[in-house]
Amino acid sequence: MTSDSSAHASEASLAIAWKSNGGNRATGVATAKLGEHVFTDTLTITSDQSRRAFVEKLVDRWPGLGEDREQIRAELDRIAASEADVDRSSHGDDKLAKRVITALRAEGVELFHDLTEGSGSRTFLSAVNEAGRLETIPLGTGASEEWIGRFAFTKLDTVLSSQVMQEVTATLRGIAMYEGAARKVGLRITSHDDVVWLDLCDDECRAVRVDAEGWRVVDSSESPVRFYRRSGMLPLPQPRKGGGIAMLREFVNVQSEQDWTLLLGFIVGMFAPSGPYPILELNGEPGSAKSSTARLIRSLIDPNRAPLRSQPRDERDVFIAAANGHVFTLDNLSRMPRWLSDALCRISTGGGFSTRKLYSDDAEQIFQVCRPIIMTGIGNIASESDLLDRSIRLTLDPIPVETRRTEAALEERFAAAHSRILGAVLDAVSIALKRRASITLNRLPRLADWATWATAAESGFGLVGGVTMAAFDADRATANIDAIESSPIGPALLAHLDQCDGEWSGTATELLDHLNALCLPEPRRWPTSPKTLGSQLSAISGNLRAIGFDIRKAPVGHARTRLITISRGQAVGRESFPLSAFLSAGIGPCGLETATADNADNADKQCAPPSVDGQKQYWEEGA
Repeated sequence: MTSDSSAHASEASLAIAWKSNGGNRATGVATAKLGEHVFTDTLTITSDQSRRAFVEKLVDRWPGLGEDREQIRAELDRIAASEADVDRSSHGDDKLAKRVITALRAEGVELFHDLTEGSGSRTFLSAVNEAGRLETIPLGTGASEEWIGRFAFTKLDTVLSSQVMQEVTATLRGIAMYEGAARKVGLRITSHDDVVWLDLCDDECRAVRVDAEGWRVVDSSESPVRFYRRSGMLPLPQPRKGGGIAMLREFVNVQSEQDWTLLLGFIVGMFAPSGPYPILELNGEPGSAKSSTARLIRSLIDPNRAPLRSQPRDERDVFIAAANGHVFTLDNLSRMPRWLSDALCRISTGGGFSTRKLYSDDAEQIFQVCRPIIMTGIGNIASESDLLDRSIRLTLDPIPVETRRTEAALEERFAAAHSRILGAVLDAVSIALKRRASITLNRLPRLADWATWATAAESGFGLVGGVTMAAFDADRATANIDAIESSPIGPALLAHLDQCDGEWSGTATELLDHLNALCLPEPRRWPTSPKTLGSQLSAISGNLRAIGFDIRKAPVGHARTRLITISRGQAVGRESFPLSAFLSAGIGPCGLETATADNADNADKQCAPPSVDGQKQYWEEGA
């Protein structure tokens, strides 16, 4: 930008130019040229004081320009006004943001929020895509910015700066929160009014509607649920009728009928209208197809570009990963730190995690999720009592060399059968919706809702009524043994009770003295105080009760000393186990060894799974 002004007492013309430095557009370099002479200075062009200072410096350099002060100031004012207009248009012109929002609403874009109450409610936009299908996108995400940016380019022929995008997004979220309707929102699978909805995640935005009468594929416009999608989610095939769940068996390395029954219970549980969900633990030696089985089970309902995940670094990563899909899968876990065990328990039964929102001082980001979980490892992964109570544990046998197949061949065969297997599972889901209200379990495990749901679906899989809970009880028996064996004090406590014929009473201090005299199997985890001993005893009290020991703590005396009483009771759902089922004969002060559950089964049959012949003891069906 230049301007000419006559110079006093000179035939040369004065030229003034100004150039922004590109960062703050209002700050730059002004250049004045008089004939062959040049003067430059840095100034903020939109500041009156800065412009006046430039004029005075110019006049001091060339006194003959003193009479032209007003003309020079007028030229600087014109440049300042022009540059201010450029600055506004390039840094979030409010008129452009308003034009984008107006165009979006005129296009029929719906803005709404989910059913969560309070500040945790999420906001969304729904619009008809180029294929004429209704798609839903969470506001404030990378996906929504891409969608809004493309809309502005194709409809308004403009490119939005980051500041304009922030203004548009913030305004849309406010409209969605305070003016938009509250709608049911789902990720892959959800329920609404006793109907289960499954998002096929295909380009046609179709969903499967499952009720007590059956299932059918519908267009997104027929669904009251607005499904949104996360990066990495892959489409499901259109389910087909005429298949059977037995088609799945060739793709999973599950041998025993008990394990097959439990696997079916987990699979139909993934389709439950709500949690809690069980945790499926697949363990076995290398070459037992743990990862392939986990990948296939997830792909049955929730295929993903990265179906298997490694162990997360922290709790925040766990909840973010779980929030981005319906099934959360952890592969090849070699150990289970306590923080991860606690996090998986909360995700299984429904829990939240909060953290500071990025680039803010006090804003909070909340993750509230409830998901089915699959995890794989060589040995038994879960060791904490809480996690074991929520787990279904399957041990896979190594696959013989002569029967191994390539991953490509397995995936090709599964892709051909996937639609019919999915249809068979949806048949069982429909039956579960029809029968669940009439199912009454005589005993409710920790995952009571899942147990009722899986039992209601049994006839859909051709299973005998009650067989799922019979298999689950057998799995719980082994899990209780493992929880006790994994506890620092568990094996020593059983050895002490064996010496006392299963009956003991005293304080935590006295119990610690008895256990110290017996052995110190794990010095790093061994309790060093009565208080620590009490906490470790509380952690396995439920497991001890399940195998036939009753544990009570009661205050006695004025010092409120707590008296611990351990006595033989009735095992939960089965006969009391003799201690010989758990302990080897070589227990003594110098060492403590425990027999594994499998060894106990082989030795005296005391830990054998309950027979399904008496399944009527596990459930009753009303009229």
